[in-house]
Amino acid sequence: MYVYAILLLAGAMVPGGDFFKLQKANKIFSILLSDNAFHFFGFGVLAWLLCYGYHRAKLSRMPYLRAGIFSLAYGLFIELVQIPLPYRLFSVKDLAVDAAGIVVGLFGFFLFRRKYKL
Repeated sequence: MYVYAILLLAGAMVPGGDFFKLQKANKIFSILLSDNAFHFFGFGVLAWLLCYGYHRAKLSRMPYLRAGIFSLAYGLFIELVQIPLPYRLFSVKDLAVDAAGIVVGLFGFFLFRRKYKL
């Protein structure tokens, strides 16, 4: 999970021009590598992994709440880190997409937990 969080941060620091080149190469890449897809799936997976970790370690009675708060706080941290970067911007829209991905990730873990009776 820590490695994944570091990869999310690293992906957020990459200049946007590199992604634009890949997006233009293929129609599927234009969707998969879009800013919204990166935020939605990136933070959805982060929330899912956090829930799984909290559940396995039995560290919390409220893994969904903790995972959701931590994931959103990490998204805010990444947006704040991008402020001084000349090729990145702070965006409330990105935080909203992060939050949507987090909700889907938490719901996905809830369904996973019910299906496999964890």
